[in-house]
Amino acid sequence: MLADLLRKLERALPATVALVKTRTRQFAKRQMTWFRRQMQIQWVTVAPEESPERIARLALALRAGPTVANSGLNRDCR
Repeated sequence: MLADLLRKLERALPATVALVKTRTRQFAKRQMTWFRRQMQIQWVTVAPEESPERIARLALALRAGPTVANSGLNRDCR
């Protein structure tokens, strides 16, 4: 019985890959919507070459509030 069900659900590999990509994008969109509605988040874009120390300084500066001087990192708040 289970084998029959699995045979009916089989898809070609390209169709399966396309479906996984679509569902992944949909899931990511739902997550972003949830974050925007549930939490006050300040999104920060950090370049891959930024050092962990500079990222930590930015996080601490953001946590301290707007009175802290600019940390020198590029910030992209959405």
